[in-house]
Amino acid sequence: MRRVAFVWIGGLSTLIAALAAAAQVASGPRIDPTADRVLRRMCQYLQSQREFRLSVAEQLDQVRDSGQKLKYFNHRVVTIRRPNRIYTEVSGDTLNRRFWYDGKSVTMLDTKRNLYASAPAASTIDSTMDLLARNYRLYVPLADLVFSDPYRELTEHVKSGAYLGVHSVDRFKAHHLAFTQEHLDWQIWIDAGERPVPRKVVITYKEQPGQPEYMATLYDWKMGQPVSDAMFQFQRPKGAARIEIIPVGKQPRDAQKPEQKPDK
Repeated sequence: MRRVAFVWIGGLSTLIAALAAAAQVASGPRIDPTADRVLRRMCQYLQSQREFRLSVAEQLDQVRDSGQKLKYFNHRVVTIRRPNRIYTEVSGDTLNRRFWYDGKSVTMLDTKRNLYASAPAASTIDSTMDLLARNYRLYVPLADLVFSDPYRELTEHVKSGAYLGVHSVDRFKAHHLAFTQEHLDWQIWIDAGERPVPRKVVITYKEQPGQPEYMATLYDWKMGQPVSDAMFQFQRPKGAARIEIIPVGKQPRDAQKPEQKPDK
């Protein structure tokens, strides 16, 4: 994984961010053959799905200066249509936002403050996720799972991987895999049934003070159900004000709060 999973578009304000980069040993990752086989099967299954929807229950840690860990919770619903449509809505302790990608632009709405921002997008999910990270330092949680080649994204910086057996996630039996990278460790539970979807992800940020964790339980998977184009198109809510987002490196040195611009 290469994206920080709990960094959401707009910062911690995090899937899914994505995960931090880590150096790969020259000889390549040491992944147990069973872990590699199970991970590849999951990735191939996700690649084969043109349209899918899922829900995510997120838990994330915030470590105070005293060392105390505070736990926060968010709920996320994600709808994907390959190659160039995403709709996400999230609500909870740290985030209350909606996100649209329609193949031409991306728009994010802060549902509590009724503020939104839009930016040009690329023509595919892969290139748009990279564009947002490069130009705006904006990340989508668990984004590695929706790339066109999720196996490559997930294993790019892996140093080792282990197979830990079949364990339970809620009412499902799932293959439990554990991976290490330079700056973080991550685990994934993959359904052991006919549909090898990910059921849970845990990421430990081992170089951050207190080693905070992000945990996501993925459920209510719906595959192959047609989704209307309207779901991916932003419709401005009544009274919503537009704010500008400035690419990294172009902000003025004494940047002030972005001007709010009511949309016409």
